[in-house]
Amino acid sequence: MTKGEFTEGLTLIGEIFNKQYSEIELSVYYDLVKDYSNEIWKSAITKIIQSEKYAPKPVDLLRALEDMKMSVEIPIIEIMIKNGYFKRPSTNLKRYQLELEMAKDRKEREDLEDKIEQEKSFMVMEELRAIDKAKSWVINGCVPDWLLSDMRKYYTKQLTTQKLLN
Repeated sequence: MTKGEFTEGLTLIGEIFNKQYSEIELSVYYDLVKDYSNEIWKSAITKIIQSEKYAPKPVDLLRALEDMKMSVEIPIIEIMIKNGYFKRPSTNLKRYQLELEMAKDRKEREDLEDKIEQEKSFMVMEELRAIDKAKSWVINGCVPDWLLSDMRKYYTKQLTTQKLLN
C-alpha cells in the first residue's frame, strides 16, 4: 500500500474516533502495515469503524488486517482449488492409458490398470499436499511471491466477475 493510501485511511479513522495522530505515530503505524494491500487496508478500516468504540492501537490495526487478509486469502485458495490450480498433469498417466489401449493380454491390462489407479492416487495426494502447503503459508503469513501473484490474479478475476454479475 502506498503512503497516501495509508494516510487517507488513518485520517478517516482519526476523524471517526476524534483522534489526532502525530508524525511519529503516522510513521510507526505505516511501518507496521505498509506490506498489506490497499484492499485489505480498506476492509480493515471498515471493520474497525463498525466494531470499535475507540481509536485502534497498533495491535488492533494488525489484528484487523490479519483477519481481513485471512478472510480474503483462504477463499481465494478455495476458488483456486475449484478451478484446478493445484492439479498437476502426469505424463505417466497418459503413457499408461496409451499402453492400456494397445495391451493384448489380460495380465498386461490388469497391471496397467493398477498403475493407472496408483498414478491417479498419487496425483490426488500431490494436489492435497500442495493445497495444505498453500493454506499453511497463508495462515503463517509467508506466502511465496509466485503464489501471491497468482492469488492476486484470481482475486482480480473474482472482483471483475462479481461486477459483471451485479
